[in-house]
Amino acid sequence: ATAIVGALRGKLSAGALSAVRSGTDDPEAYDLYLQGISYRARQTDVALEKAIEYFQAATKRSPTFSRAYAAMGSSYAVQGWYDYRPPKIAFPAALEAANEALRLDPRSASAQATIAYARLYYDWDLPTAEREFVRALEMDPNSGLAHQWYGNYLAVSQRWDEADAAFRTALMLEPTLPVRHAVGV
Repeated sequence: ATAIVGALRGKLSAGALSAVRSGTDDPEAYDLYLQGISYRARQTDVALEKAIEYFQAATKRSPTFSRAYAAMGSSYAVQGWYDYRPPKIAFPAALEAANEALRLDPRSASAQATIAYARLYYDWDLPTAEREFVRALEMDPNSGLAHQWYGNYLAVSQRWDEADAAFRTALMLEPTLPVRHAVGV
């Protein structure tokens, strides 16, 4: 596998190199990240706490693992929304993790979406939230997370048809995630 990666390294495009940088070359860190993603998808109090523990362990092993920071940020944000963790603690932690993900990978749409989500539900700054969501969708038009959370913003703004379209896009992009079936979550 190492030889194949070495042979392909010179053939990767700039976009692919960015994707590699947002990942990790540490298999154990990647495994911890995947376990965190599994727990993150459940969205319960206990599962989100466990997800954060896995993401923290992944970033401890691989401090430049942008995707793990981004996933940690979104987990904190959901904890704040559901009041599983006090919002005054959860949302600043979400922003810290998301900003670290963006520092490591400036094209991280999920980190950008987390910042927008915090602007929406913690700051209640709708104009800034919309700008941040649009930016996240420009970074990655295929981000189910960005579409779903932008749909939340649109619903809060009473732009019902646009919200419905955003939720449907999120579901189309990630139909296996249970949360994509819950409108306005």
